[in-house]
Amino acid sequence: MIGLPEQGKKRDIESELREIISYNPKHISLYILTVAESYPHKELIPNDDIVGQEYLRVSETMKELGFHQYEVSNYSLDGFESIHNWKYWEQASYIAMGASATGLLVAEEGTRFTWKPGGEFKTEELSKTQLDLEHLYTMSRTRKGINCSTFSDEAKYILKNYEKKNYGKFEKEQFIFNSNGFVILDSLINKII
Repeated sequence: MIGLPEQGKKRDIESELREIISYNPKHISLYILTVAESYPHKELIPNDDIVGQEYLRVSETMKELGFHQYEVSNYSLDGFESIHNWKYWEQASYIAMGASATGLLVAEEGTRFTWKPGGEFKTEELSKTQLDLEHLYTMSRTRKGINCSTFSDEAKYILKNYEKKNYGKFEKEQFIFNSNGFVILDSLINKII
């Protein structure tokens, strides 16, 4: 977990990662801690700059340890990426069952369904526009990036500036964010939609 409450000493996340790697995992998910405004120890949560620096140290250390970052929060050795996660990010249909499980059925439009505790079943109809926007957000988080072929000239200009600032790079019609871009991804994406 990145961005844990500070305990009065500087965190050595690189050593923590090296210890984890000593157990020979093939896949690691690392998330940034988010807390509600009402969290009683919110003052102990590091600020965004510290969290961003920690995130970049994690990304660099994982690379040094032979793991590739294939999504904002996921690292793996070759051949060990999460198949389920890719289905989710690429908007393939998936079924989910159990308390609080959420699934998605996609055709031209989509239906998201959720199981609530107590057995309640809810559905949400998603238009093509909603699905396209969700797809943009989820794929921007991955090493496959976003297809820019239908983007406006203004959006492509913004992405070219992102490339100059080392937030990512173009590969043909795809724009692929890197760790520098992942740190501030939400604000970057909001500028191109």
